[in-house]
Amino acid sequence: MTDSRESPAIDVAQLLVKRGAIVSYSDPFIPRYTLGDLQLEAVTETAALDAGIDCAVVTTHHRAFDYDALVARAPLIVDTRNALKGRREGKIFRL
Repeated sequence: MTDSRESPAIDVAQLLVKRGAIVSYSDPFIPRYTLGDLQLEAVTETAALDAGIDCAVVTTHHRAFDYDALVARAPLIVDTRNALKGRREGKIFRL
């Protein structure tokens, strides 16, 4: 999908790519995304965690995600939507 919608996830992805990050995303509703030079295909949450991600950034609170698995397996999590409310693990950073 080529999309011009407003989304914090898109802004975050673009900023990370500009700084040299390898970016992937999980979204059960958007299988692919293209905006200018940014071209991404969704991966499953499990595939992302199996690949050994360095950081997970939560930009939308989806009920489809297994947040327990994310907390158990991701080495670092930036939660911009308070999806992990009540969790106190030191690897969770909230914005």
